[in-house]
Amino acid sequence: MAAQDPGRERFGADTHRYEVTPTLAEAEIRAFEESHGVDLPMEYRSFVAEVGNGPAGPCHGLMPLTVTRPEAGDPDAVRIRAYDLRSSAQEALFRVQMLTDDDRLSGTAEDVLADITELPKADARAALDELRARTRDDISRLVGSAKQHL
Repeated sequence: MAAQDPGRERFGADTHRYEVTPTLAEAEIRAFEESHGVDLPMEYRSFVAEVGNGPAGPCHGLMPLTVTRPEAGDPDAVRIRAYDLRSSAQEALFRVQMLTDDDRLSGTAEDVLADITELPKADARAALDELRARTRDDISRLVGSAKQHL
């Protein structure tokens, strides 16, 4: 892709520059999972172990596992990120409602928006994990429903 975009005109190319950082050892991947209390999907584990730990990827690229998120420890940045997510979800919901009269698809999009709106309100790690799982499941349902309209 870099050869097709030498001027880095594609969205995000000026950020990731089509470069991939070195891969991670299994121990580094496990350490990340343990410190964050998550199990990475096998496909993503394979990617960071065999291809690279970011940043080349869609849009501005992938955030490497070994880099602290910019908003970590900054409540204002977290609120801004949550606002951005809600805004994106609202835009997606609006588009779904404009493009189809499928009530099930619109209902699923509304579920996603409601879940995303609740994420920053979680007051405990367990509540956040439950909301994240529900949001992920709702997004999967939304994508599945949307695919039926393609």
